[in-house]
Amino acid sequence: MLLGSLSNSLTLRDLWRSKWTPTVILNFNMVASDLLLCVSFLFRMMYYLKCEDWLQNDKWCQVTVQTMLTVFYINLYCNMLMLLWTSVTRYATVVRPHPCFLTPLTTTTGCWALCLVTWVTVATGVCASVVPAMLRRQTTKGRCFDLVVNKTPQDFKISRCLGVVVFFMILTLILASYGGLVLHLQKVSGARHIHTRERRVSVAITEGVRTVSADVKEGFGVNLEERKNTRVGSKVGSLKVRRKILATVVVFMVCFLPYHIQRAVTLLTPQGSDCDKMKTRWKVNNTTIAIASLSCILHPLLYLAQRHLPCCQGRQ
Repeated sequence: MLLGSLSNSLTLRDLWRSKWTPTVILNFNMVASDLLLCVSFLFRMMYYLKCEDWLQNDKWCQVTVQTMLTVFYINLYCNMLMLLWTSVTRYATVVRPHPCFLTPLTTTTGCWALCLVTWVTVATGVCASVVPAMLRRQTTKGRCFDLVVNKTPQDFKISRCLGVVVFFMILTLILASYGGLVLHLQKVSGARHIHTRERRVSVAITEGVRTVSADVKEGFGVNLEERKNTRVGSKVGSLKVRRKILATVVVFMVCFLPYHIQRAVTLLTPQGSDCDKMKTRWKVNNTTIAIASLSCILHPLLYLAQRHLPCCQGRQ
């Protein structure tokens, strides 16, 4: 919680001082979501400490459970959608596909509007799913621990199915966007290299009445050292973009894939009353939740590393 709050605060300060580009706006909203999750860790700690003491109808139990679940799911799906919008924005900015229906994503106004719609949609969907289910499970004698753990599978079955489907759709679109971006960069780099090698300049040299035509390959009036630096800079820039893309995809899959695989397996597995299996599911569920929550630490650290560490910036 402390590391997440510190890293997100530093990232937020760095973003606030930056020029408000579409990518900065999306990162800013993702950091705000991560900070909200860091604050909700206090409620999760209270739940683990007091879940056996509180009754389900206790107001502190209700506030704690609903806050920690609501904020977790809002952060989870807001982050995934912000990463999706970031990939689509980068693709639209560099590739410029036709028709230009993605053009609004390359403007600051369009990005702010998209972020607002994302927040409202995710928050509405999560609250409409979590709050009624918690109220239906409330009893006067049950413990607060049972409010989260020993619920019937039907309470969240539809929302969990929808969450798994949405995750794999987002993952597919992110891979498609970044894959198209990498192919475009490779194509542009290859075309530029071929164009540079095959281009010729005809120089007319007049000596009295005699004209000599000479081909000057790869020169064009620029010295060799300048051309070498240009090619190296282009390759380094392309490599830097690919590293950023790879790091983003790896963090996305490491943090969010285990949780949704566990959800899919739970939905497809028959629910029995075996105590050992229930304990195993509980441990696996908590582990995947902890891994998903690591995104609030890894995302700001990745941003700060790419912005300030020389080894991650590449040569300029």
